[in-house]
Amino acid sequence: MTINSMDTSVFNYETTKNKDNVDKILDKLAALHEVDNSSPADLIQYNKQQMDMHEASQRIQNANESYAMMQISDSAMGSLKDNAIELNTQSVERNNAALNSDQKAMIDSQAEALKRSMDDTISQATYNGKPLLGDMSVENLDVTNPDTITDFMTMLDDRRGDIGAAMNATESEIAQYSTRMESLAASMQNKEPDVAEVKNSYDSANIKMEASLFAQSHATDFLQKQVGTLLG
Repeated sequence: MTINSMDTSVFNYETTKNKDNVDKILDKLAALHEVDNSSPADLIQYNKQQMDMHEASQRIQNANESYAMMQISDSAMGSLKDNAIELNTQSVERNNAALNSDQKAMIDSQAEALKRSMDDTISQATYNGKPLLGDMSVENLDVTNPDTITDFMTMLDDRRGDIGAAMNATESEIAQYSTRMESLAASMQNKEPDVAEVKNSYDSANIKMEASLFAQSHATDFLQKQVGTLLG
């Protein structure tokens, strides 16, 4: 309906459009990310990025715990290796033909004390209460038989070599998922609004909406007066 070139449909359209703009900006302020609720594709992508972020974070945590377990195991085996070297020295010393029985008995006593210390190292190598070297034993170590000590040291070297390779792989995995998290964080940050900018947009849209409402109200008053004049 048009009276004196004042089209009420224009005011209704502008008011609705400005109100929609205000609502969208309020959604951004409330959600604190630039995901338009009217776009399911954007929302799905954002949720997937969040899920990927949580997965990467959990994988890093798992890898860090695995790395800690391997560090403890490697450190314990390093201590065992040092003790085995000392035990081997005692074995060589004991096989000295010049030693008497008392001297050999003293070395045997020292060797047993060393084995007890090694056994303590094995039992204390735990992570969250889980034994890490539970399959390892010093029971077969014999100071009178150097081969038992040599075999034990060879086993330690092999195990530590495997652990070293696993630690390198774990470090690479941590670096990989850390990079993934940084990439996801950067992507998600690009969707975060500048709060000050959004606030300014809100103020501007709100002013436009109020202006539209005022214009609509003015137009209504004007129309009422025109109708009153025509009917009078």
